[in-house]
Amino acid sequence: MRLKDGEGLDILQCISKTNPNKRVIMISSFLDNENISKAKELGAYDYINKNTRLFQVLDQLFEGI
Repeated sequence: MRLKDGEGLDILQCISKTNPNKRVIMISSFLDNENISKAKELGAYDYINKNTRLFQVLDQLFEGI
């Protein structure tokens, strides 16, 4: 959601306009109900919390590659 030089919701909005059939899953460590609702309104397929065990395991896998 919060990127170094932009906002994930802005990118989602662009994707939804140009490729409405694409499924976008928003991933963020910030659990903000307002942003989650906005993301779903803009067409996000789902919103996942980055602070789950799954993402910790994925980080380890990618570091090992």
